[in-house]
Amino acid sequence: MEVKKFILDRKNLTSSYIELRQDLIPILKQAKHTRITDWNSPWFYGAIGLSSMAISVFLNNELTQKNEVNEEKITLIKSEKSSVLSANRKSENDFSIKKV
Repeated sequence: MEVKKFILDRKNLTSSYIELRQDLIPILKQAKHTRITDWNSPWFYGAIGLSSMAISVFLNNELTQKNEVNEEKITLIKSEKSSVLSANRKSENDFSIKKV
């Protein structure tokens, strides 16, 4: 625990001492030097966050559309194969009937 010392009855400050301490130019110079960098700016992270969200939504949409197209192609191929197989079976049955 830190012990703090309070001076209750201190001597009054003179006006010349107060005027010496009221020089604010060095404080303003220090304030100008402490500039917020781009990495610490909320605008920087807002722009990065927004653009990364937009890219992820775009890529997710593209992948979903490609998967749908691939599924449609697969179902078409399966239906074509099944129709070809059924046509082959019918033709084999026709040949067997004709042979008899």
